[in-house]
Amino acid sequence: MLLGTADIELLRLAGWCKNLPSDIYRRFGAQVFHPQILRQMEGLCGRDEVKSGDMAALTAYLWNTPDEIEKVKTTITEICENPLGERIGEIHSMASEAFGCFQNGSNGSGGRAIIKLRGEFIALYGQIEALRQETQSDRDRDALQKLLDDLEGMSSQAHNTSGFTYATLKELSTLQ
Repeated sequence: MLLGTADIELLRLAGWCKNLPSDIYRRFGAQVFHPQILRQMEGLCGRDEVKSGDMAALTAYLWNTPDEIEKVKTTITEICENPLGERIGEIHSMASEAFGCFQNGSNGSGGRAIIKLRGEFIALYGQIEALRQETQSDRDRDALQKLLDDLEGMSSQAHNTSGFTYATLKELSTLQ
């Protein structure tokens, strides 16, 4: 019996497999977890819960045809070694899209475009700060700082373009 995403979420809430990256569920869905495999992995390591590093063992179970093996292995390695990487990429993509919309729509719209951009960037700043609270490694903190620097650069450029006074995202967030 394979567990579905809802079943895995219940196990996470119960604390049984709380340290597994959420990307695993989203990418592999209901095909991911067989309870016996998870129990064996945690038992072999002398623990009462599965850790994200244990996910490499699932590579042997998550493919249906041999040509999927390498993709599954790459995906699990990527998620386990850099769980924030995809989330950082998503935030950067959203920021770039918002900035592109600002650039395309700022002609003749007065302050509306910068105000909209500020709102979107403040929301993204909140997501970055939430990730920062969860981050434990220097590598992840550096990646989040680079992302924040990129957002600040886009924000500064937008403020200069529109003639508004630049304020950092932290300052704008505080004023919100």
